[in-house]
Amino acid sequence: MLGITLPNPSLQTDDIDIAQFEDVSIAVGDRTRPVIDVLQEADETFRKVPALHKGRVTSYVAKNGLRVEFLTPNVGGDTDLPKSLPSLQTDAQSLRFLNFLIYEPDQAVILHGPGILVFVPSPQRYAVHKLIISRQRRAGNIKRGKDILQAEGLLNVLNNKRPYELGEIWNEAYEHGPKWRQPLVEAMSKIAAPVRDNTLKVASRTRSILPGIDLTFDDRPASYDFTRDTVTFSGNSLGGIVQCSISREALADYFGSTGLDQKGRIEAFLNNRSEIESFARTKYLSWPIEEPDAVLIRTMEVPKLRKSQ
Repeated sequence: MLGITLPNPSLQTDDIDIAQFEDVSIAVGDRTRPVIDVLQEADETFRKVPALHKGRVTSYVAKNGLRVEFLTPNVGGDTDLPKSLPSLQTDAQSLRFLNFLIYEPDQAVILHGPGILVFVPSPQRYAVHKLIISRQRRAGNIKRGKDILQAEGLLNVLNNKRPYELGEIWNEAYEHGPKWRQPLVEAMSKIAAPVRDNTLKVASRTRSILPGIDLTFDDRPASYDFTRDTVTFSGNSLGGIVQCSISREALADYFGSTGLDQKGRIEAFLNNRSEIESFARTKYLSWPIEEPDAVLIRTMEVPKLRKSQ
């Protein structure tokens, strides 16, 4: 649908999930044959996988390992009790957040014979859903890391191909409330910084919403970038390096750099390093994101930054 291949074959799924709202299944007023009969018509080795609750079946598996699972949104209190899908003549596992995933699905085609029309989650809902459920899995669960990688790979593409749609869906999840917001922002802090920042940018959010984020400095040497006419210095955030810089004009207008030479500008930075680093921290955390994993202080921004200190 996006014209891409996943960056790692291991990110591909090995099963088929079929989801339906319980109230839709009841309201349909029509029924297929029992699911096990339909599956065995395609592969006679399919068998039922008994659920933890006696007499309920939500999953079916073939001899070659292919698994077909039926899911339905858990829209009430938290429960792991399967629900019945009358129109499909099977039970389904109740899952939290599934209603968000399967809402307003996209049309797609299974490449078999003349093609089979199906409805699948939109890529942007799939990516955001993966972020949320990654934090619902227990620590050490291998699927947690896989969820993050899948979400990161999709977000990286969606930031370029569907930025407006992604921003809208990301904010929809964020505005659902604290129980949605917390796992969403926790997972955002686990993905690669460039992808994270570009996603926050299309959602018009600042980095300050991420738990535990800060920008610190450790007196690494500063340097002059002749291509941009800036003094550059490094900061640290969430275990990564953040490229910080201040323009030549800002140094001249507010920090006493009257000379034209590189040495004079670096000296002006060093004499005012604490204040300039404080400006970088404020802008990095609380101002709209301009570029991923970086911050530039311009001369026109210095008065506002000073006022905010």
